[in-house]
Amino acid sequence: MGLAGRLLSIVSSDVRAFHDDPSLQAFVHDSIERYGIKTFFETGSFRGDTLSWMARHEKTKNYSVENWFPYWFVSELRLHGRANIYLGDSRDRLWQALPWLEQPIMFWLDAHWRGNNPLAEEVNLIRRSGKRSIILIDDMDSPAIGTQKVDRMVGDTVPVGVIDLI
Repeated sequence: MGLAGRLLSIVSSDVRAFHDDPSLQAFVHDSIERYGIKTFFETGSFRGDTLSWMARHEKTKNYSVENWFPYWFVSELRLHGRANIYLGDSRDRLWQALPWLEQPIMFWLDAHWRGNNPLAEEVNLIRRSGKRSIILIDDMDSPAIGTQKVDRMVGDTVPVGVIDLI
């Protein structure tokens, strides 16, 4: 399948923001309100569903990093001017962005990964930054989670871990 076919399959897939889980969407909204979240930062843009939802429903500054060009391209096309989407390794981009991200910050980290999983390093970078944050870890049922500890779980559709650094 060529690039055009891959892009079409990405755009036509049925994944939606926060797994289309109303309880998870409500948790995100309530946390943004409760903690005065200024910035939303996700790793793994896919096709930009989550950022699109954030741009429509919340007043946060929205950022994402994606390491696969077709996903980045689709997200960039969909959200140009409404979110900042970076192409590259999430650890590098997160390290570059942390000094200037306005806090408090909500992070949406993607736990399902092929090969070298950056999750533990992403969490460590955020912790070391000292930034007031809430870290949401998507797909806590993924084998890639390893020994990552969380404060609590939320979501009815897919298990999402929460680490509070607020």
